[in-house]
Amino acid sequence: MYVSFYVGNPQDGGTIIKDLSGDSLFATQGAIPARGSQIFSFSWIAPSVVNTRLVHSGNYVHVWGVIDLSDTMKEIHRRNDFGWSILQVPGIITSVNAQHEQPASCQLFQNYPNPFNPTTVIRFDLNHASKVTLDIYNVLGQEVMENDYGTLGAGSYDKSINMDRFASGVYFYRIVAKGSDGKTFVAVRKLMLLK
Repeated sequence: MYVSFYVGNPQDGGTIIKDLSGDSLFATQGAIPARGSQIFSFSWIAPSVVNTRLVHSGNYVHVWGVIDLSDTMKEIHRRNDFGWSILQVPGIITSVNAQHEQPASCQLFQNYPNPFNPTTVIRFDLNHASKVTLDIYNVLGQEVMENDYGTLGAGSYDKSINMDRFASGVYFYRIVAKGSDGKTFVAVRKLMLLK
């Protein structure tokens, strides 16, 4: 089974998303169970309609995920074959979830790949809107990279980190998510750069 992604509603002039290699069809890992989900990760260059001014003005850009847009599989029912999510900026990597389920708690996951060279992805969940920083520290506890993502809504995020200018070794990444409701989430994990 294949999934395609679009900026804007594909039934109303949406633009298909192609990854950096030019692919626009992404294979699922087996069948997607009823009310189930799968994660797709790829890098792409967002079209010019996607910019922080547009998103922060309240005119949100939507990314659509579509299964079988051409209606070739009769077992997929209309309106169960696509879903959308608001594209978060900055971040550009987003998730599409037809049920729009909010994470039950804030979590910081292990980066992948790990070890890595020189780019890795760090995933985290937020169960409330928060100002988010994700900083990198060396083994001496010195901050070597600061990543301020501003305010992000509740949801799951994948952030790509490039450590090309750093030496091989063990580092730590720390997330601090401060919600306007006074809730603060802090977590630390270890990563390894191997050149």
